[in-house]
Amino acid sequence: MPNSGFQVSTLLGCRLVEVTWPQRRNAAEVRDFVFTLYDLWDSEPDVPSVALNDLRAVEAITADEFEIMRVILARMRVQASFVAGAFYVGDNEPVRSAVARALEVAKRPGESLCRTRGEAVAYLRNAIAVRGKAVE
Repeated sequence: MPNSGFQVSTLLGCRLVEVTWPQRRNAAEVRDFVFTLYDLWDSEPDVPSVALNDLRAVEAITADEFEIMRVILARMRVQASFVAGAFYVGDNEPVRSAVARALEVAKRPGESLCRTRGEAVAYLRNAIAVRGKAVE
């Protein structure tokens, strides 16, 4: 998506995919982004991964984007390498409500929806620690 930041780094031994969502998007941009995201996850399916999404600038989430978000959230939940994902929205209540609904429909934890980046990273760190204990 233009004007979005898409970075891959590491967090506590996990691949960290960090996305900054732009204020507005069009269908082609969202489609291309989804394919890029799937390619990234599928390229190394054994690498434990977390996702961090910054939605503070998002003006609104359309019905089509909601459905795409729901599908991505549900797909990631069953991917073996997926550890956790987190969203932060600041004071953006309309987007917060839409993401909360998408998380609920996809059966993902509501506590992954945060106000700040710090809270979201703390959520991911905790999820990584919990997963690490489960692997031991």
